[in-house]
Amino acid sequence: MANQGLRIRKAVKNIIFWIGLIVVLVWCLFPYYWMFVTAFKTPKDYFAFPPVWLPSPWSLENFRVIFLKEVVNVVGIGGIAVDIIPPLLNSIMVALGTTSIAVLVGSLTGFALSRFKFRGRENIAFWIFTIRMLPPIAIIIPYFIIMKTYGLIDTKLGLIITYLTFNLPLAVWLLMRYFEDIPDELEDAALVDGCSRLQAFRIILFPLAMPGIIATALFCIIFSWNEYLFALVLTRANSETLPILLSTFVAHKGVAWGPLSSSGLIATFPILIFALIFQKHLVRVMTMGMLKG
Repeated sequence: MANQGLRIRKAVKNIIFWIGLIVVLVWCLFPYYWMFVTAFKTPKDYFAFPPVWLPSPWSLENFRVIFLKEVVNVVGIGGIAVDIIPPLLNSIMVALGTTSIAVLVGSLTGFALSRFKFRGRENIAFWIFTIRMLPPIAIIIPYFIIMKTYGLIDTKLGLIITYLTFNLPLAVWLLMRYFEDIPDELEDAALVDGCSRLQAFRIILFPLAMPGIIATALFCIIFSWNEYLFALVLTRANSETLPILLSTFVAHKGVAWGPLSSSGLIATFPILIFALIFQKHLVRVMTMGMLKG
């Protein structure tokens, strides 16, 4: 009887666990599913009752609107015609530019902080990381004035510098913790063989830290790709990014659900694919780099 009661309790716990997991997955994935199917719906299906769970037929009208600049009439907004290509290219260039610099400088700085022992090292590392915690809204006005003074408003360079301000501290902190987990003996062996510290870093440590570098790069890309506030304040037509384009589909009297969903699908798809491919490295960096110390 005792064994049977134990099995029943274990089975009940498993059932509760799987039910809870299914509820969480549905809660998290349903918005993305609904955005996906809405991107292929026709306007009459947006508010159909009962809801249209799968489009029939599947329509590419919303993608023609954003890629071919076809005009669509939306209640409360009027006729809109957008071109997703320039904002998409701007987002790619800004994200890749920011991430490349952040990873390069962050890896060198993180290596130096992890290997050279000096007074106040941890305080300096923590001070660097606190810059990442700074609320953007607290500095947006003086930052706008600085950018305007140097002629960086509505430029991709201005956005790259801005995002680097927040991505670089994160890269330094994560890669510093990652390099600390690589045994010193590997570097010492390279130094004994005649390598300089920079050569040891390039030949030995950098390849070993590649999983952490990839995950750190992905974090930087996600921030640069999704950032909205600075892009809204610092850009105009020439350097508009995808988050700003998405906001143009929403007005106080109406929402262009079809173009918004198709644009949102294109905006989230690259990040989703990268996250799925490198999820193992992401989890490792989150547990090693952010929980240690």
